[in-house]
Amino acid sequence: MFIATQSTTSEKRSQKLISLLKTVADNERQTHKLYTDFLQSSHSISDDITDLCHTALHEDKSHFDEILACLKRLEATSHSQQAQKLFFTPEYPLTTENLLQHLRDIEAFSVKAYNEICNISMEYDYQVFDLSYRNMNENLAHLDFVSNLLNNLHAGERL
Repeated sequence: MFIATQSTTSEKRSQKLISLLKTVADNERQTHKLYTDFLQSSHSISDDITDLCHTALHEDKSHFDEILACLKRLEATSHSQQAQKLFFTPEYPLTTENLLQHLRDIEAFSVKAYNEICNISMEYDYQVFDLSYRNMNENLAHLDFVSNLLNNLHAGERL
């Protein structure tokens, strides 16, 4: 009886882990798209902000690719088709403020999801834990960057 309970717990943990990984993969795709839109719509931003956005673009693409490899390893083979269907494009006007608010919301959600992945995968799957911990820290930096941009925008400062 104990073995069956242990197996069920492990299966539930794997299912939850795969679900969270799919969610953050979709979030990484969304933020990549939104950073691209932000760079294309904001012509008078400083070189420092442009560089930070390009860094975030590169990191988000890297996160997405690494998560897909992780999902493949965990035998979630249908994810790439599902990610295409779940990709979200905002329907509201793509103003600079809307883009930044959406980026902030997705980055904040991703940080929480990565934290949960770390909690689930600790002592269970070190590769998933290491990947999620690194991505969580990079997304925290993105969240801080976007929050500062929003604060500057609300204060009337030039980006």
